[in-house]
Amino acid sequence: PNLAPIQAWLTVNPNEIPHLIENLKSNEDSLRFNSFLLTQSIAREEGSLLYPYWQEFVSMLNDSNNFFRSIAIQILAALCPIDQENKFEWIQDDYFSHLHSGSIMTIRYLIQSFPVIYQAKPNLRSYLLSIMLHIEKHVNLKAERIDLVRNDILIVFEEIWELIGEKEPLVEFAEKALEYFSSKEYS
Repeated sequence: PNLAPIQAWLTVNPNEIPHLIENLKSNEDSLRFNSFLLTQSIAREEGSLLYPYWQEFVSMLNDSNNFFRSIAIQILAALCPIDQENKFEWIQDDYFSHLHSGSIMTIRYLIQSFPVIYQAKPNLRSYLLSIMLHIEKHVNLKAERIDLVRNDILIVFEEIWELIGEKEPLVEFAEKALEYFSSKEYS
């Protein structure tokens, strides 16, 4: 759907943002999904409209509903580039604790959020690299699920490649991952 007109309307009517955030928790899939797409676009393009509602997204981070947690993971990461108050650093332990959730969806959204965080939060770069290079130590997944995560990590490496100083550990990870992938039989 073309949500640009609604986004433009919200830009001039920011008092309606709470309704958008409320819709992120809707049980109606279509409303929740479209609200997420709109919120995600605003977070990327006009994050200052959502930044005052940071705590709302933090509260969703520990919701019992995995979809709500995944929305929070993505939106909080998207807000990192405008996080002048370093609010992310206050929640980073909670945020990254979801690597241990056992939910492949949640873990993949976390890993996929790393490029934005990596670019916006230089102080977290070595921590993020450590997680990715030693992913098996940070997730509670079966081997075949870890393959999906490894693939996501390879994509992250490609996205942040220019920002990385020491590239050798990433190359070693990629070689091992490709070796691991090629040793499996896929039909």
